[in-house]
Amino acid sequence: MPIDADILESINKKSRECDYLLAVLDLWAQVEAQGIAPETVASFGFDPKLLEGKDARDYRNCRDRFVNPHRQPDNTYRTYYHNFVRLNDGSIQPLDPILKAVRRTEE
Repeated sequence: MPIDADILESINKKSRECDYLLAVLDLWAQVEAQGIAPETVASFGFDPKLLEGKDARDYRNCRDRFVNPHRQPDNTYRTYYHNFVRLNDGSIQPLDPILKAVRRTEE
């Protein structure tokens, strides 16, 4: 019996969504492992001024490893990593180690 292409695409789409959601849960687990309560986090961010040591050298030598060099429509750049979280009170909490940003895979 041949597999219907629409059914296969639906399964693949659900699999990609599941992978994304698991990666998001893992990101939150890594934040919590750094002693930051997830419910206190308002957003994630990247600031090269907060990089230290090898990460700072890597950023100077290969900026594209951290930030997508292509400008987004809103005039910002996408980051591949987060090195701080902004808390609900507006303060910034650096992340050590920095965490890989979670992105949805392209359809």
